Formats: sequence, structure tokens, C-alpha cells
Amino acid sequence: MVGMPGGGLNICVEALDRHLGSSRAEHVAIRWLAAHGAMEEISFSLLARRANCFTNVLQSLGLKRGDRLFLLAPRAPDLYVGVLGALRAGIIVAPMFSAFDPESIATRMNLGAGTALLTTQTLYRRKVEAVRLKIPSLQHVLLIDADPLALPQSCINTYVYD
Repeated sequence: MVGMPGGGLNICVEALDRHLGSSRAEHVAIRWLAAHGAMEEISFSLLARRANCFTNVLQSLGLKRGDRLFLLAPRAPDLYVGVLGALRAGIIVAPMFSAFDPESIATRMNLGAGTALLTTQTLYRRKVEAVRLKIPSLQHVLLIDADPLALPQSCINTYVYD
């Protein structure tokens, strides 16, 4: 991998940006097969645009380099968009396993001083909502698939692209 000028390394730059000025920009970066059989293909350029949008969401909320974003989401394109967008901003990414019970989630987020959580509406309601007040560092819950008309209290619908 080629580092950044001055010696740093940003995984998002290495995974996406280096392809944008080349013939690979429109090549498939993610090919995802949904449980119901639908396939989605996302090019490097589209993935970069979506990651940039998510970076902007995080920065608009005041998150900055060194803050921690915990992930509690299925392995779907929006998860990878969230990871890459957070890494672009220098935010620490901490994945969690969806089989964790609510107390285990609260414990991990407290130990890691999680500032934000990226999850789905279903996982939030089943795993986090009851313990949210036990996580004092948690400032923002970002929902991948939220119904804007039924958004849980104090949660944010993060994925509005282009």
C-alpha cells in the first residue's frame, strides 16, 4: 500500500480513492447478494460518493478524528459505506456481533467510550433501546434503514444519498 504524503495511511483512500482517477472507477467494488436473491453491484465511484456522504453526516454531528463509531449491523453495503466513511474521517470503527445481548452491547460501548452507533431500526429496538441510558458516552444513534415516519426517539436516519 502506498501511504499518504507525510507518512499517514487512510484505509478509505487505499480502498477507494486510488481507483477514482483510473479506469477502475466504474468497476465493481461490492457485489452483494441479498437474502431474497436480489443482487446489487456498487462501483468504486458510487461507493466513494456514498462513503463521502456518510463522512459528511458524521462531521455534521460533530464527530472527529479519534471518536468511536460502534457497528451493530448486518453485512450489507450500508455497513461498508459506514466503515469507509468513518475511516475517511479518522473515526475509530468498532464492530459488534448481533448475537450480543443488550447488556453485552452496553458493556462494550462503555469500555470503548462509543460516541456513535450505526445499526438498523430492528437491532436498535431489540438490543440497544432498553440500555441506551446505560451508555453515557453514546451521543448519536445512526439508523441504516429507518422509516422516517417511525423513527425511534433520538435516532437519526443516516442514509439519504445523492
